[in-house]
Order: sequence, then C-alpha cells, then structure tokens
Amino acid sequence: MNAVEAMAADSILKRGLRYPIAAPFFLRLFGKKKININITQLYLGTELKVAKLALRLTPISTEITEANLYKHFLENYKIILKIVAMSTLNMKYPFILLWIRKRQLKRLKIWELFELYSSIKQYSGVTPFMDITRLVVMTRMTKPNLGQE
Repeated sequence: MNAVEAMAADSILKRGLRYPIAAPFFLRLFGKKKININITQLYLGTELKVAKLALRLTPISTEITEANLYKHFLENYKIILKIVAMSTLNMKYPFILLWIRKRQLKRLKIWELFELYSSIKQYSGVTPFMDITRLVVMTRMTKPNLGQE
C-alpha cells in the first residue's frame, strides 16, 4: 500500500459513515427533516465500554434462524441500544447526552437499529476485541491461583 492509499484510508476512517435518521420534533418545526449520525473509528475508551457492555449480551445457543435472531435482538434490545448510542457519541459525555441519543435511537425501527449495530461492529473493528475479551472471561485466565492443588 503506497502513501496515497494510506492517506485515503485514514481520511475515510476519520470522516466516518453517515447514517440519516428522522429529526426530533423541535428541529422539524424549523423545517429540518433528517439529521445525520456519524459512525467513526472508536476511541479506545469507547471500545472498552462497548466491549464491557457486549459481554452482557446473551449468546445464541440454538441454530441461527431469522426467528431466533429476532428473539435474541429483542432480549438484548436495551444493551444494543446503549452500545449504539455510546458508539455514535464516541467521546466523553455527560449522562444527559447519552439519554438524549438513546431517545433519538428509540424512534428507529428494529431492523434499522440492527443495521446500525452491525455497521458499528464491522466498521469500528470492535468485533475481534469483543471476541478476545469474551474468550478471556469464558476461560477465566485471570482467575487468581489460591495455592497448589
């Protein structure tokens, strides 16, 4: 990869993906129909928070079908909503800002929220990080050794 391609990739990561959603009521009064949510590469702190929340997701134990996936998504709706809200903010934020973003995202249909969630997982590169942390928790590698057996 030459320097020009590297600069292009960096600019795409910095600019991010734009995802349009319907504007809140007070903006509609002024004629604004849609607002854009930008999904950029996650900072390390946001990535850690997202991975911590992703550990609370219940795993799919049966075979993956459309009905099981829909049921799984409904069971984990609040966690996924919080993951998407934190990822779209991607900064240090006060609690009220997270609450406002979650209210904006609650107006989305379930498939739109799932599309946002899957694009955040793919675009930000948080999936391998979450898999590693889930593996560490499942294997309990950090369990203290309390003596010889």
